[in-house]
Amino acid sequence: IEKVMGFLTGDFHDIPVKNNRGNWNEKHHYKRFKYRIEETRVRSEIMNRILSYSKIKLNGEIYKNPSNIISTIKKKNDLFEPEYLYRCHGDLHFANILVSHDYDFMLVDPRGDLEPWDIAYDIGKLIHSCHGLYDFLHTDQFDLKMQKSTFWLDFKNKKSIAEYTKIYAELPKLLGKPKFQAVLGADFMLRGLFNKAMHFLTLMPFHLQHERRAIAMYVTGVKLINELERRICG
Repeated sequence: IEKVMGFLTGDFHDIPVKNNRGNWNEKHHYKRFKYRIEETRVRSEIMNRILSYSKIKLNGEIYKNPSNIISTIKKKNDLFEPEYLYRCHGDLHFANILVSHDYDFMLVDPRGDLEPWDIAYDIGKLIHSCHGLYDFLHTDQFDLKMQKSTFWLDFKNKKSIAEYTKIYAELPKLLGKPKFQAVLGADFMLRGLFNKAMHFLTLMPFHLQHERRAIAMYVTGVKLINELERRICG
């Protein structure tokens, strides 16, 4: 990860672009969230029902519907809005980082967008792999049970989960190194957590052919956006 971030925060970046309009998150997160939720409602009857619950219980914890949280998050948007925009990969989850036996790497499946992006978008993709466990959800390595608004989600590959947990624990120290700070900024983890939650809450339309997977991703996003709200609001 250090080598990848060294590349992304080094020569890969163009000259930073000032985010003068201050509406990057509105365009790339809040509007997209609203659109993807509505799309999911239309395309899936079971997801429409789940999206209508004002609260859900996941693994014994109660969480509010994200639509009731986004307004609070938006009021705190200054915490998450990027000051500068850069060229980014755009889909930097672990499956798109190919590593050879001698630890050379290749980044695949970039977004291909020449528009400057928020570097925290890439950080959020890393975190949604090692903390949100997207890779295990995407490959159906989980068990999901549900009864109305109550859900139980568990993961199968405990050994790999432990490795991912270790990576996430080391990430703040790793990305907090001075060589990354000129690009990432001091608030990179908080902005990354925001991006991670928003990633999960907009994934459902891409996985509706596997509704259990879409449900698992949604309830994970609900958990993450609730945790973010508690973190910034106390």
